[in-house]
Amino acid sequence: MFQTRFNNKKIILLTLCLDNPRFCVFLTGWLILPTCSLHQYYFIKEPLTWNEAQTYCRQKYTDLATMENADDLNQLQRLLSSSGHNYEVWFGLYSKINWKWSDGFTGSGAEYRDWGTNEPHFQMDHFCVYKYTTWSSYNCDSELKFSCYTGKDIKNKIIYCNLK
Repeated sequence: MFQTRFNNKKIILLTLCLDNPRFCVFLTGWLILPTCSLHQYYFIKEPLTWNEAQTYCRQKYTDLATMENADDLNQLQRLLSSSGHNYEVWFGLYSKINWKWSDGFTGSGAEYRDWGTNEPHFQMDHFCVYKYTTWSSYNCDSELKFSCYTGKDIKNKIIYCNLK
């Protein structure tokens, strides 16, 4: 529950999706929220291939890390920095023909990228992506530490606001 004041009226909102709404519209007691991400990232120190890392993340968490905007990227970077890790980590972007997310995410932000200079490499075996300072494509059979996430996206919601 979230309480605030609008036009000197107390507004009570009942929703889980208030972390960082991109916009809100008030329509006589109704609030419209966009899709918002509730991702929690985890850093796994055991080096695995991209496919092994994906399997591990799906068994223990939700999937390899998915990032749909700079806020997600910054959240992951803070996690890595706080763990003292400043090296390459696998996350959930891969390609067979087009770049896509391991968890199947195709919503708003699915096209977000932070490629480094001259990336991605379109070499025969560079179909997975790691993050260092920016993103790079790399051989999926290489063993790297990796990042998983838990959570889900909450789709657009229309929520009734009790005005008191």
